Amino acid sequence: MHSWKELVVVLVCAGGLLCLGADLADRSSAEWKSNRCQVNLAQVYKMAVKYQDDHNGDFVPLVDKTTKPWTFWFKYLLKYGEDPMVFYCPANPKAEKFFTEEDNPLEPKNFYSKAQSYGMNYRLSKHYNKKTTKLNIANVANPGKVLFFGDAKDYFLRGTKYCWKKDWAPRHEGEANFVFVDGSIKKMGKNTLGLVHKWDGWKKDTKFWKDWKKE
Repeated sequence: MHSWKELVVVLVCAGGLLCLGADLADRSSAEWKSNRCQVNLAQVYKMAVKYQDDHNGDFVPLVDKTTKPWTFWFKYLLKYGEDPMVFYCPANPKAEKFFTEEDNPLEPKNFYSKAQSYGMNYRLSKHYNKKTTKLNIANVANPGKVLFFGDAKDYFLRGTKYCWKKDWAPRHEGEANFVFVDGSIKKMGKNTLGLVHKWDGWKKDTKFWKDWKKE
């Protein structure tokens, strides 16, 4: 070692490697993945609110099938944020690789639809009921009870009994993270979340899916 300055450089580098190792170790924990997932959903919610502000309170479309490839809800929201990784749950095996590498702030952020980890409540969409006129935030009676987005295997969440088994993704110790229409976030499972139908241990509670004000 030729000088104390060289020693300082070595110590700083060693400290940085230790910090990086600790961060990567934290990223592998179930708690870190669940917390990051909830942070992601909070950001997705903020983007959805910005969309509503630009569209007189209307909910973001679930999907537009007028052209191919179809445009799903997250494509509408991407322009309202800067980091597409908010759409990736680190507990999703298809998205894990994005959380095991050191972030480079100078590297451009690209969106990978296969890593997209969340679904939108199907019943907030005209594709559930094409005749509905209530698909606006002002028409929700209890925003703190209605699901908005959550951990999913596909781009949507349907509350009917057979669909639910295919849609939801219990990635966090048997439960899934959800953000509600009022922005609140909860981790829920069979004991706390209701479906449109009582089925296979699930209780019936339609207000998780739609709770419109009476006309």
